[in-house]
Amino acid sequence: MFISITSSRRFIRFQNKVEDVFVEGTGGWMVPIHRNYFVSDLAVAIKLPVAVIPCNRLGCLNHALLTVQSILGHGLRCLGLVMNTLKKLTT
Repeated sequence: MFISITSSRRFIRFQNKVEDVFVEGTGGWMVPIHRNYFVSDLAVAIKLPVAVIPCNRLGCLNHALLTVQSILGHGLRCLGLVMNTLKKLTT
């Protein structure tokens, strides 16, 4: 189900009807969805806990910890880090 940024009230009604809700972000905590509206703003609006899933490579821990710090600063709960390793595609 796709929930647009203009329908957060509808999302909250949907959220109250189901046991679990997973919302996939769009590439990062501070990615703009619209002018002056970021993934972080959407997360705050729908009040879901956040899982951070960085790609396991050089610099990822610093990036992940800065993201967690920002999540907590926005008053949301961070469920944890899930380190992701992408396999090299073979053609």
